[in-house]
Amino acid sequence: MWNARSQKRGLGFIKSLKIKTKNECLKNITDKVEGLDNIIGENNMLLNNVELSWVKLDPKNPDMGFDKKSPQFSCTVKTADKTNAEAWKKTGINVKPAEENGGVVYTAALKKKIYADADGKYNTAPPPVVDKSLQPILDTNSIGNGSKGNVQVKFKPYEYMGKKGISTQLLALQITDLVEYQSGDKLEFAAIDTDKDVI
Repeated sequence: MWNARSQKRGLGFIKSLKIKTKNECLKNITDKVEGLDNIIGENNMLLNNVELSWVKLDPKNPDMGFDKKSPQFSCTVKTADKTNAEAWKKTGINVKPAEENGGVVYTAALKKKIYADADGKYNTAPPPVVDKSLQPILDTNSIGNGSKGNVQVKFKPYEYMGKKGISTQLLALQITDLVEYQSGDKLEFAAIDTDKDVI
């Protein structure tokens, strides 16, 4: 069960991670992309100063995927920095360019698959989320589109039907500028003066 205690463990996990510098990590990953047979272990990378949207980290309401049968935790990251976008692409992240406000931005959808146990119950913990002070953000439903932060991803080698590659998994988020989610289900009625007749 995912609760505040689990989030605390997740926070401890974030603090214990030894993050390489972006250049070191990128070189390491790029080298391994070119020589998949030499991949040993796992690698982490930080996507810094990104804009976030469609953050779905609630275990009770996960992203169900395109087929509506593949639950996952997910978020979309966006940057206007072409250099960063190219670095992401070199690691295998699927980056898509788009026009916005007369310029070009680059987006990537990041995911973490949710697995079920032997009883068919989903038991995968969501990626931990912290604020600028590394304090846990428990209500991830409050993270609205346009929030900014840093995202940590994990790269893992895979081999499937004779093909080799590197998969990307959403690992953790740090929210540096929160735009609170506002539900669209708000009342739009105006107050009525009860002293006047209503037709």
